Amino acid sequence: MEEKHMRTPTHLLKTLMLVVTAFVLGAGFTIVNNSAGIFTTAAWADESHTDHCICGAAHKEIGDHKDSNEYTGSWTGVDDLSKITSSGYYYLTGDVTISQAWSPAGGVVLCLNGHKITADGDFNAIKVDSEFTITDCKNSGKISHTSGKMGCGVNNTSKVYMYGGSICDNREPTRDPHDATTYAGGVINSGYAVFKMYGGSISNNVGTDGAGGVLNKAQFYMYGGSISNNTAEKRDGGGVANRSQFFLRGGRIAGNTARKGGGIWNYSSLDISGGSITGNTAREAGGGVYNIKDDTNTGANIMLEGGTPVIENNKSGVQNSNLYTDQVIKMKVPPVSGTKIGLTLKNFTSGSTVVKPTTSNTSSNQEVYDCELTEEHLNYFIPDNSEFTLLWSDKTKITVRMAHKHTLCNMTGDHTGTGHSDSCSGVTTYETPWTYNTKLPTEVGTYYLETDVTLDAPVEISKDVTLCLNGHTIKGTNGDQGPEAILVTSGTLKITNCQSAGQILGKDNGKQRGVTVESGAAFELYGGVITKFRTNDDGAGVYINDNATFGLYTSGAVRDNAAGEGYGTRNGGGIYNKGTFTMNCLTSVTDPIKNNKAANGGGVYNKGTFLLSNGEISSNYIKTAAGSGAGIYNDGTLVIGGNSWINNNHVYDGGTLDEVFTTKCIKAGSDLLQGRSANIKESLKLDMDKFKAGDKVIVSSTDDQDLSKDVFNRFNFVNLGNSTVVLKDGAAVLYNKVDVPAVDKLTYDGTEQSFPIKASDNFTITGGKEKATNAGTYSVSLTPKANYAWSDGTVGEKSVNWIIAPKEPSAEDFTVNYPDADAWVYDKTSKTVTAALKSPYTDATFTIDYSWGTGENKTTTQNPVDAREYTVTLHVSAGGNFAAKDITLDKKLVITPRPATIKVDDAQKYEGSSDPTFSGTVTGLAEGDTAADLNIEYKRADVDKDKQKVGEDIEITATGNNANYNVTVKPAKLTILPKEDQTLNFEKKSHTVTYEPDLTFTQAVQGAETDVTYTSDDESIATVDQDGKVTVHKAGTVTITATAASSERYNEGADSYTLTIKKAEPVYTMPSDLNGKQYEKLSTVTLPSGWTWDDPGQEMNQDGSHTFDAIFTPADTENYNTAKVTLTVEVAHTHKFEMLKVDKAVKTPATCTDNTVYYYSCQCGELNTEETFEAADTALGHDFENGTWQNVENDTKHAKKCSRCDALDTAESHVEGTPATCTSKAVCETCGLTYGEFDPDNHSDLKHVSATMPTKDSDGNIEYWYCEGCHKYFGDAAATRELTKADTITSKLPADQKSEDQKSARTGDDMDMILWFTLLLLSGCAVTGIATRNRMR
Repeated sequence: MEEKHMRTPTHLLKTLMLVVTAFVLGAGFTIVNNSAGIFTTAAWADESHTDHCICGAAHKEIGDHKDSNEYTGSWTGVDDLSKITSSGYYYLTGDVTISQAWSPAGGVVLCLNGHKITADGDFNAIKVDSEFTITDCKNSGKISHTSGKMGCGVNNTSKVYMYGGSICDNREPTRDPHDATTYAGGVINSGYAVFKMYGGSISNNVGTDGAGGVLNKAQFYMYGGSISNNTAEKRDGGGVANRSQFFLRGGRIAGNTARKGGGIWNYSSLDISGGSITGNTAREAGGGVYNIKDDTNTGANIMLEGGTPVIENNKSGVQNSNLYTDQVIKMKVPPVSGTKIGLTLKNFTSGSTVVKPTTSNTSSNQEVYDCELTEEHLNYFIPDNSEFTLLWSDKTKITVRMAHKHTLCNMTGDHTGTGHSDSCSGVTTYETPWTYNTKLPTEVGTYYLETDVTLDAPVEISKDVTLCLNGHTIKGTNGDQGPEAILVTSGTLKITNCQSAGQILGKDNGKQRGVTVESGAAFELYGGVITKFRTNDDGAGVYINDNATFGLYTSGAVRDNAAGEGYGTRNGGGIYNKGTFTMNCLTSVTDPIKNNKAANGGGVYNKGTFLLSNGEISSNYIKTAAGSGAGIYNDGTLVIGGNSWINNNHVYDGGTLDEVFTTKCIKAGSDLLQGRSANIKESLKLDMDKFKAGDKVIVSSTDDQDLSKDVFNRFNFVNLGNSTVVLKDGAAVLYNKVDVPAVDKLTYDGTEQSFPIKASDNFTITGGKEKATNAGTYSVSLTPKANYAWSDGTVGEKSVNWIIAPKEPSAEDFTVNYPDADAWVYDKTSKTVTAALKSPYTDATFTIDYSWGTGENKTTTQNPVDAREYTVTLHVSAGGNFAAKDITLDKKLVITPRPATIKVDDAQKYEGSSDPTFSGTVTGLAEGDTAADLNIEYKRADVDKDKQKVGEDIEITATGNNANYNVTVKPAKLTILPKEDQTLNFEKKSHTVTYEPDLTFTQAVQGAETDVTYTSDDESIATVDQDGKVTVHKAGTVTITATAASSERYNEGADSYTLTIKKAEPVYTMPSDLNGKQYEKLSTVTLPSGWTWDDPGQEMNQDGSHTFDAIFTPADTENYNTAKVTLTVEVAHTHKFEMLKVDKAVKTPATCTDNTVYYYSCQCGELNTEETFEAADTALGHDFENGTWQNVENDTKHAKKCSRCDALDTAESHVEGTPATCTSKAVCETCGLTYGEFDPDNHSDLKHVSATMPTKDSDGNIEYWYCEGCHKYFGDAAATRELTKADTITSKLPADQKSEDQKSARTGDDMDMILWFTLLLLSGCAVTGIATRNRMR
């Protein structure tokens, strides 16, 4: 019988012990009834999560997520994704690590709750094949991979709704270069899938061979959130690679990087009506959006559907490259103000359409435009460069104007860097359009193609010709008429291309070389591709004869050519060089020499001089492993420099890498020696039949420079067997190799220890210290044996360090001595603790200090003198045999305060005077301290501090401020003596005179008993001498004061009087014969000197004789008044329209928000209907008083709606009337509307259920509370501890104990029943204790 049916006293006692343990441990544990029928303790998850809408912590409308989508239910916490087995709302209670892909069940809504889902393996983290929703209420949750593991974040073949969280730090797996399968680092959306992104982020993901952030092969709707800082390392679509339908409605695509399409690489349909694409970068083109239709991409459609989309500040290299397109942009709904779309155009010609409206068929099957373009729409499209101008033609299109003028290299700016020849300088105007379609120009001049050319015969160039392909194709012949399409016999042929598609193309099934350069001639290729030539001879792309030169510059390329019968049986698939070949391509141009095939030298076969300055030679092939040098076969002079990459060149059909094969020593160019970033990325293979140990493999190209270690490290040698290439004497030399052994670190233990490595067959120990005791770094000398070199490129004696690390100290390593007593009375001397290092340890440097306080208030000393409690710290310094560490000792040092007494001296003063300086004497000070050290303050007692009357009892006390003393004060007494008053009086309290020069006035004060002083409060107006005589200086008001000084017997006395000096009236002559014009200002009427108009801006609005106020200002305005006089002006009549607010002039009556608009009118009533004005402050204003209440701001506030229009009054918070419960929202007391959220903690119908005992026939239950509103169970009356229904049930008694039960009943043995009652009682106590503790938290 199973254990769960057993019911013995021993079993019950064990159960009781578990309950008691849980109660003692408190809120950290709870009791649960598990499936085994026994009680166990389990830790609570201390994880908070608030119920919220699927869109986040607070509901918000975005895209098609509306109020109707709001979810207000509860969520289930999980700590393991395997626990999510069915649809529902879940949240993570902690970080989760998965070891295989997780496929959520259909209908799962998962809140990351700020936690991480980390894939610890090479697999896609989440595989969605049923509807799945991701959200995150904490805004910090992540779906990512462990560092070093590969796989995308989410692989969706169904429906995904993303509201929050971050799909980040994922990396697409590396795959074979021939694998056509497409991947992405962040999200793969394929099949019939739908991915809707409302929030969150897809960021910092890496596509090794695919898209960085998102690969969309289905439908992807972006309403919000961000796709940012993702990288497509080798290919296209840093943020998004779109192969189906991508709808950009909002959100942000920013900071992504790719080869093409830093933000979006559009391979199909891109629908834009909002959002922003900013700050993205492409290595080649389309920093923001790459929208190019080619042979493999038949889509590349862009549709604008209104909104305010922004595509700006994106780069391709250092150039602006926002929306890079060769397709017409279609507009179904025009964008609105604020739209910014940067454009880079490809393959557009002057007059061609760039933007046009879409069209629809009417019921009569007539095609009509869906919208009309206006000149304003032109402002929304901003050219990324100066190579074209956009024009608004009419309502049906925006067109482009192009100019055929560019530099030879098709670049602007500085021409001194990489990617140029000496002849590339300045802008070239290509003067002659070439319109022939069967031949090329052969006369001296500059040309550009206006059409594709299919040669009817090989072309021989014998003069200086410069030709821009202009995006067109020159197609060769079948080879019957000559072995090459173009033969340069003399002079210089320069070919460039200002478009991306220009090429010199081999004819299908033709047997012909692209270009042959004869001795003495030159060929320079700045742009365009020599491609798809097949020849039965060497050098399918370009053949350079002896004494001929070929320069491959800037963006020129030689690709997809094959040398020999069977396409790979001869040498030099791309280029065969017997003369001088210079390669100086831009580093931003990917693969200038690529996909060429040959028996040897798939990319380049060099028997002459090959100067590789800049550029990439990649993905070229040799036909079989019997050949060599898929990238370069060198049997001549090879100089490598600049930013050079030789990368990913193979034996054909998936063979091994074979980058460079050389029979001769390679030279490193001078620019490479100066620190440029050249690199042979994968392999440099030596012809071991030609090289032997001691031979130089790489040297400097200049005699006065050595090969540096930095340059040497950029070459990766392969197939060397047990040999190695060593940097010795300024050159790379072949040696046998041996590795320096690794040495483990030891730790000081007081004993002698030995160097842990012994000599080997390849090296010997030739010196140094092999044994030591103390901590330190010791050196042993190792020397490789004959014919060996260290793997780091050195061949001499190498010093190898071995370390005995210092021991970490502890308090147990020291003997600590305190003084005999634990406490001392302050005596101004220092009390200290001593320590010594225990045997057998030696050589430790340490100090002891004493501190008090914490944090910023912590203070430390090494001489504890003052009275306080000190923490004692032993500071061990780094050095010797011990590491640095601070050790705080358990025992503290305590110094107690010293007693002292202050006796205060008695004092007296006169009534009304200040208190004298109080004094006293101090006893009990420590030797060396003085009374000043106590910081004594003598003062009145607080109860007597305001007493100032004669006869009052006043106590003088003192305070001492020094923590080293406990101070006792003996107070004294202050006595106040009375003083007499003296009364001063001026006979006249005020006096007024009129200003005149040299005026004086005298009035002496009466009643003074002491010396009198007279003062004036403004001596610029009047001064007074000590006899009371006043001298007037100017008009104004001044106060004269007499003051009798105070003395020991008398109080100070004073009296004042006011003297007013009025200004005198001026004398003037009235002006006459004043004339003006109607409606002009008075300022136009001239007045005599000294006269001004009171209001010079006043208009003379009436004709005839009128009077106006004028001001006469005398020369001395300080002492004489100005005069305001009425003058008569004869005003001539003038007609004038003005802003008169009269009923006749009303054009538009006022509304709630708009003012009345009037016509300008004349005083005579005439209207000027050509001019209007708006009368300020005449709008009626909103009528909210008679309006109706509305819920606003997601029901968090209310506002009244205007009775005349739809305007809302200021939103105010609801005033709670009826509070929210678990089943109903709150009702506002003010507006009567419901608002807010349900209150899951307010249970309106909480029922108490008493505990019942289980029987053998039925289960029992613990005491609990049940809410009939939300159907939840709780362990306390306050409903703070939620339970499940299963938590309330106690299992019924086991049936197999029947005889034992009967026996207990017959004999009266109630032990089992007592134990059950005890169990229930303690369970209730435990729940109550837990709830109480949780509330205390």
